[in-house]
Amino acid sequence: MARVIHLGLAVDVETTGLSHADEIIEFAAVRFAYNPSNGHIISIGERYVGNREPRVSITWGAQKTHGIEEAELVGRSLDESKIRNLIATSDCILAHNAAFDRRFVVKFFPDAGRKPWYCSMSGVAWRQMGYKSAGLQTLVQDLGVSVSRAHRGLDDTLAMLELLQRPSPRSGLPFSVDLFRSSPMYR
Repeated sequence: MARVIHLGLAVDVETTGLSHADEIIEFAAVRFAYNPSNGHIISIGERYVGNREPRVSITWGAQKTHGIEEAELVGRSLDESKIRNLIATSDCILAHNAAFDRRFVVKFFPDAGRKPWYCSMSGVAWRQMGYKSAGLQTLVQDLGVSVSRAHRGLDDTLAMLELLQRPSPRSGLPFSVDLFRSSPMYR
């Protein structure tokens, strides 16, 4: 018999910039349990956030967005064993703008590329429901989700999960239902 509860891993990365040569400087992950048959998120669990010193400089645009300065990262490294374990024990990975996060995560942790990825930005029909943008910061503002520090890994990951648990104006069901009824962005 298939298990009823699945484990997901919500992730968000902050990077030195947007190009393929850029690197992760902050990695955040939050474990969550969900029911794949109805799409409901059941619980939020273990959290991890870590920073790493990059080999390339942080671009001005990236630093302006997330506010992380190179001096904060000197000597810092990610707990790669912990991250690999979180990925290995997850049934899926979730990110807001998964195309961006997946590119960087798979570069550092190739096993993540073998997991199904869901995107909370494109996997929910936000604009069709009347929201002016599918951007995380706009959605959390429109839906009254509190975020301590926008564009920081753990804060954005927790905000995304809270957002997905809010009721859709169309169905009254959590937005996660729409998301998990859709196909993964990457399989």
